[in-house]
Amino acid sequence: MKKLPKRVYEKHGSLWFVDLNRKWHKLCRADAGEAKMYLALAAIVEAPPMSRMPVAIGAFKADYLPGLAASTQKEHERLLDIAAVDFEGFDVHEVTPADIARSVKNLYAGKPTAAKHYKARLSTFFRWCVQAGLRTDNPCREVWLKSAPKRDRYITDDELLDVRAAMLLGDDDKPTRAGEMARCFVDLCYLTAQRPTDIRRLMWNQVREDGIGFKPTKTAGSSGAKVVIPLTPAIREVLERAKAFGTVRSVFVIHALDGSPYTMSGIRSAWVHGSTRVYCGQPIASNPHYEVMEWPAVCTKGPRGYSSEPTRD
Repeated sequence: MKKLPKRVYEKHGSLWFVDLNRKWHKLCRADAGEAKMYLALAAIVEAPPMSRMPVAIGAFKADYLPGLAASTQKEHERLLDIAAVDFEGFDVHEVTPADIARSVKNLYAGKPTAAKHYKARLSTFFRWCVQAGLRTDNPCREVWLKSAPKRDRYITDDELLDVRAAMLLGDDDKPTRAGEMARCFVDLCYLTAQRPTDIRRLMWNQVREDGIGFKPTKTAGSSGAKVVIPLTPAIREVLERAKAFGTVRSVFVIHALDGSPYTMSGIRSAWVHGSTRVYCGQPIASNPHYEVMEWPAVCTKGPRGYSSEPTRD
């Protein structure tokens, strides 16, 4: 938690409340969560009511976050902690659409994508508040945000080839141990036309004789559609390279040297590093985004997955 209530301190891994007589009262472990802390605090003094924004956000986090993936929990908690500080002086029912718009503008002016994510977390929180009886509407519904500018171009085959080659090399112009796996990631995105997230999470038990079975994360919560990509010779070659990578046998196709799944930050770092080397200090894109990695696969000459490299004219 980002900010503790007044006279609450962390000491030796626990949270303590110091009363006006300077007596210390142990509340709970520091990692027990805000909800447990406020319950313990209420037993000693009159704690802030659930109607207060920071308290409600703490209860929402305890109720909502455990059902999410670890990486998602971390990002959602970060945004909710920002909201708890920004709305510290509000009761839940006092927050208006104008307050939401002000918060978004003050925190994320000029950052439309970040603003959209922040507003989405607030909207989910206020939907929970409606169900909990803390208010009767969701103020985020009345707030309109500008969309992020759409891409006006896609990465070309030549650019993809150049960045792919540069991903093998480190700052000393020598091949790195992890460079080959980063190239396997790029090749599988290109050859299968699947989303980078689904390639990064691909496991060996999804690779079958009839092809690679994907359950796209984008539709997992809606249609749940499944996709089977045939095992072409080019895809088989990439899979063999991935299998031979490192000395640790991993359950993940795209994995680090210790066998753990490659993180998105690791993939992004390799992509930015490679593109920065090629384009004189200016990365071609900040991350291997959906359009950047998949569009060449759709536009390449010949059947998808026919060749392990894009075509040059």
